Amino acid sequence: MQSFKCAPQILGLQRHVSKRSKGAAHRAKSPSGLACEAAPLERASMTETLDRSKTALNVNEGPASGEELWLQMCEEADGYRQPVMNRDGTPRLDKDGRPVTRALRRDAVIGYAVVDHPPVEVTRAWDVDTMRRFSADSDACMNEVMRRLGRPAIFGGDNARATYYHLDEGRVDPLDDSEVPLGIHAHKFGMARDPETGRYCGNLIDSRFLHELNVHYPALMRERGWPLEDLDVVDWERAATDEAYRRERAARRRDTGLSANEYHRRQATAASRTRMREAADRLDDTLATLHRTKAAVSDLDDANEELRRQNERLAAEAERSRAQAAAASEAARAAAAAREKAERERDEARDELEVVRECVRRLGPDGPGIKWDYEDGHSTHEKSIREVRE
Repeated sequence: MQSFKCAPQILGLQRHVSKRSKGAAHRAKSPSGLACEAAPLERASMTETLDRSKTALNVNEGPASGEELWLQMCEEADGYRQPVMNRDGTPRLDKDGRPVTRALRRDAVIGYAVVDHPPVEVTRAWDVDTMRRFSADSDACMNEVMRRLGRPAIFGGDNARATYYHLDEGRVDPLDDSEVPLGIHAHKFGMARDPETGRYCGNLIDSRFLHELNVHYPALMRERGWPLEDLDVVDWERAATDEAYRRERAARRRDTGLSANEYHRRQATAASRTRMREAADRLDDTLATLHRTKAAVSDLDDANEELRRQNERLAAEAERSRAQAAAASEAARAAAAAREKAERERDEARDELEVVRECVRRLGPDGPGIKWDYEDGHSTHEKSIREVRE
């Protein structure tokens, strides 16, 4: 599995938020609205990446209605009574000696909403069981951070009230019409109560907890086998004294504090730019290939011209060789004819010599002289047969 960055998105849930509250802007979306976005009956969402044709694939472990879920959580909080304490820490009693109790403040944080949303590129290969294991490990890590701060572990367990696994969101590229899964993420809702005492303690989901969670969450998840990368965490001590660092962090908040639609628009724009760069790269590669092809064709033309010239030279050499062979053949025929003529003349001379020898033999040694022509052909002398024989 490839490494990725992820942190749980946590929101404390209140029945009433004062407009003057510091968290009013952060909690602008009502808890019931959050629940209606997650639950299957309403599945209310303005997210542009929602594919309602795949909503039936969602897995719902909680009330079908988000409004019903929030009403149940409110009724549970409304029925809670906390003891009133005296200044000395003792329980306050009424006139009958019974402990005095009161309801929770209307703006008390009675529950939490958590979204586990790893990157789509990662969760496309996950099934619901994998996402369920991830969410369970995420709850365990959040509770571990709580314990390190000396606080109760409020996430999951008996406090959990609903979990919705969504498989109908996540297409970040509007031109991507493939049938691959859109990814999966989880919406979790629960009550913010101490599992040991039952007291509400949603106020402990504060900035200190969130900071410590960002610091330790990736390492804790890695211990459980999930390849999370470290998160970008604010150095508050440096931010207190370094103006440039504060401006840098403010700029990052502007870039990261985006709505889902704005985030996905940026993702789609980035995907489009990536495609444009890839298309430009392919065009450059094609042009380079064309130039190389033209150069190769030119080289082939030059090579063909050189081959033509070589062929012409070879043809001329072959013609000269044929002429030389013909001349050699003619010379051989002439030599053969001369040899045959010499052999005939030799045979004729041999025959004449035999005739002479035969005549000499017949005439005997003292026979009449014969005429003998010298080779110079100028004079004739008569010699005796003895002289001829000698």
